[in-house]
Amino acid sequence: NSRYAQGSSSILALLTDRSGLSQKEIAENLEVSRQLAGYHLGELERRGELESRFWGRFRRYYLVAL
Repeated sequence: NSRYAQGSSSILALLTDRSGLSQKEIAENLEVSRQLAGYHLGELERRGELESRFWGRFRRYYLVAL
């Protein structure tokens, strides 16, 4: 499933440089739909690689420190 790995690794790389982005900001930076970004964010969060926190109305994503 290399397409999944590509999307996930792109999100992880982006959040390494710019932690605390919203789903919309991640989608815009990676030039993908918000739905696709949301899918990958959900999978990464389920795997314990990301965590999300609400900041006002928006959910922000952060890497989990290992």
